[in-house]
Amino acid sequence: MEKINRLILACTLPLTLSACGFIGQQLADKAGEERLLKPGALDLPLTGINDTYQYNFMNTYRITHQWPSISNCSYIKNPVPGVEGGSTGEFYSVFDIYELDGHTWQAGSMSFEEYKRNRYVHPSYPKPEPTFDDYAYYRSFDRYVRSVKRINPVVYDKITRRRIEGASEVIEVGLQVLCHQSWYKSQHSIVMYLRKWSVDQYINWLQTNAQPLGQVSRQRRGTLDWTVLEFQLEPQPNNGGSSGPYQYWMLPVGETGYTFMLGLGANQESLKHPETHARMQTAFLRLIDSMKIEPIAR
Repeated sequence: MEKINRLILACTLPLTLSACGFIGQQLADKAGEERLLKPGALDLPLTGINDTYQYNFMNTYRITHQWPSISNCSYIKNPVPGVEGGSTGEFYSVFDIYELDGHTWQAGSMSFEEYKRNRYVHPSYPKPEPTFDDYAYYRSFDRYVRSVKRINPVVYDKITRRRIEGASEVIEVGLQVLCHQSWYKSQHSIVMYLRKWSVDQYINWLQTNAQPLGQVSRQRRGTLDWTVLEFQLEPQPNNGGSSGPYQYWMLPVGETGYTFMLGLGANQESLKHPETHARMQTAFLRLIDSMKIEPIAR
């Protein structure tokens, strides 16, 4: 029971809009967490503990990045045959990401016609023909890169916790995290977003309600120019959640209008694990340095 309670407490991410859908994954990743937190584990080369993801983006760029192999990025992907996994990490060929009809898609998604043919309809409760908007909501890549609103027909009073009869509300179901991993023991987390946002939109979102405000700087890593927003380390949240606002690195994808954001979360509790904190910072920078955005040859 104590372990489950700790995992539930761990599911608060700094400034993250999505609810914690990773609790079940953390149960499975417990062994990986302990492995990463052993002395020296995060000093291994990226290829020792990270998977590599590569894909064509907007028919313009080839994107390559890495992510810890104990976690999983939410792409449609296939491991490349002949490339060994295990301690060297998998190499994933991610299906192309592109825009069409005002939405963002991944190749390999079910077509609209397939969606209509394969939807389940209970014989006693027939459903109307699905619309293209319904299809885009469930099958497009929009949930990661765009704001997507839905009507929530069930609303509860925040004080009494009782349902408010006849009430409904608009909720945000888009702008979800693309990759995520957290470590409750040392109060660290890492996240990756890809949104059709500018750097300024990310900064405005991250600075909302921040006291004091974070400091913005520009840093060049290899051939790429990043915008960095850094916050002071805060105390551990009173609600027992892990992590906290710390460093956020933002990188536009050329002129596409999309921007990556990689975040390293930590708080003052993390400083009680100084060696792990230093290793985590080093490992995070290696993730930053793994990012490649290369024009596709025409």
